[in-house]
Amino acid sequence: MESVMPGWVLEFSICVVLVVMAFAMFQSPYVGLRRFGSYTLMFASGLSVWFWTQHSFVAALCGVSLWFVLPMGQAVWISRQLKFSSSRFMEPGELGLEEFPELLDLDGEVRRLGFQTDREYWLRPSPIDQGYRVYYHIERRVFATIALVRQGPAVISYLIFLTPGENGTVWITWDYPLAYGLKLPPEVMVHRYLDSSSLMELFEQHLEFLKINEVPATHEPPVVEQGPKLIQQLFDNTLRYNLREGLLRQVENNAGEVNYTWRGTAFVSWQVFMEIIRG
Repeated sequence: MESVMPGWVLEFSICVVLVVMAFAMFQSPYVGLRRFGSYTLMFASGLSVWFWTQHSFVAALCGVSLWFVLPMGQAVWISRQLKFSSSRFMEPGELGLEEFPELLDLDGEVRRLGFQTDREYWLRPSPIDQGYRVYYHIERRVFATIALVRQGPAVISYLIFLTPGENGTVWITWDYPLAYGLKLPPEVMVHRYLDSSSLMELFEQHLEFLKINEVPATHEPPVVEQGPKLIQQLFDNTLRYNLREGLLRQVENNAGEVNYTWRGTAFVSWQVFMEIIRG
């Protein structure tokens, strides 16, 4: 007599295969495939709940919704607790890149693109550590920054290319990996590009971004001091803009601090939701 595979074994195997497929797609160099991996993992979680509850669509839907509810709930909680100084400044200081081998690799790649180091800075005061290593291009009026965000053992890094434009505009290309918690002012033109497989590709994206928007090309030597000033200006203008837009407000009885309004909390939650949708 032929043995029949128990139903739960087949269901478990299907879920395991989907999870393995999802994690395999996470290793892909293609953002679209990594995004599909996120959707596959969500589907696998909903399917496992559906199997476990004997085919309850409501329970499966609740299982999938946790992928949205938990991060958005965390965003709400953090935004309601967060307070930060309304006067933050770029202070010179060592980042200690030797502690982060991947950042040393980034530093080498930036230099190979023709950039030279200005110096390193910390944004202070700040509720989390935010460090910046600023570079300038030898031949072009383009600045680059390796940005480091550190809270306890958790560390993320990203790259920023900046070009000053006319009438106070700033053109930015970056690979910031998280939902950005504030609105950027209208004079800041941002191209967020997460598909790059190398710094060269991200730099080429920035040059193409400038070309498409007809930003006048220049080969004048950069004013070295302008790099950190641009970043400082970005922080100051973004803070003022979000205060005007009602996403931030002055903390009561403390004019030196700001926090999120409920409108700001809704904005942050929406940003997190869209990041999950985009995978």
